[in-house]
Amino acid sequence: MPFDLHCFLRRIAHSPGNAIVLGVGMAALVPLAHAFAMKPVNERQPQYRPRAPLLVHGRDALWCGRGHPSVSVEFHTSVAVFMGQVVDSAADSASKDWLDGTTYTVQVDEQLRGSLPSMVKLFSENSSGRFPMQIGGKYLLFIYQLLGRFAVDNCGNSGLLSDRAAVMKTVRELRLGANGESGTEPRIDPLSTHDFVVAGLHPGSSRADARTTLGVPIQSTPSQLIYEGLRISFGKDSRCELLAITSPHWATSRGLQVGDSAARVHALYGWDISFEDSAHIFYEYPGGVDRTDQGVSVVLRGGRVVEIDLGAVIDRN
Repeated sequence: MPFDLHCFLRRIAHSPGNAIVLGVGMAALVPLAHAFAMKPVNERQPQYRPRAPLLVHGRDALWCGRGHPSVSVEFHTSVAVFMGQVVDSAADSASKDWLDGTTYTVQVDEQLRGSLPSMVKLFSENSSGRFPMQIGGKYLLFIYQLLGRFAVDNCGNSGLLSDRAAVMKTVRELRLGANGESGTEPRIDPLSTHDFVVAGLHPGSSRADARTTLGVPIQSTPSQLIYEGLRISFGKDSRCELLAITSPHWATSRGLQVGDSAARVHALYGWDISFEDSAHIFYEYPGGVDRTDQGVSVVLRGGRVVEIDLGAVIDRN
């Protein structure tokens, strides 16, 4: 099938943000959604920068733009999650939006998120984005909708039920804990200026404000004041740009502390996440006064919070 640029751009625009599929002979510049660079606030926190354009050649090239999403992220961002058995499959020819592929008919045995009929049709494109299934096989499936079709992200957590015991355990915990039996989700307020206040200090506070409020610091440099469990970084105007919580002695306005679990981060701040991997969860705050580089960055180690950064965490230079 010849490369159709219009089709490709339409696919990018409707992509769920993870798997970008490039067919035979394609070469394209692939943008990374929500790409940003985080200021290195200490040696163990790497700097995130927008990836260079990815040029891909050859057959069945796949780029998982966000890597492999955690079970929690995929559960909350999927249209539906369910256990089911494949009862039929049929070949589909290429269309203006898709390469050729296979449509599977799946019987829904147990719904874990979303609302589905008893039978669901899932399309698997004949490309590196394919998610092949066997008739009679029982699967745990996280599905999304793209250009009028239901599909499965092969960079995600879907797979044979017999191989997904740990994933299934996490899904049930998420369903019971975060969503409740009814499947309704609690409303979580978006970030506000209140989320950037610690001990009465916030981005924009002066060095004098910090000393008046907290007293003499353990360490003082031209750019930082360091207190027990709290590091305050200042810009050239001696105004606070970043507050970093590094011990359980301090908490955010929502009650998040060092030592809390990643699940508690999601419970307190929600799922409108700009970036997440096993070491970081980041929420961007686009409503920053006179600036657009603010956010809440949570550093994780072993699934536990080890640092919380509030303020100017994005390097847009």
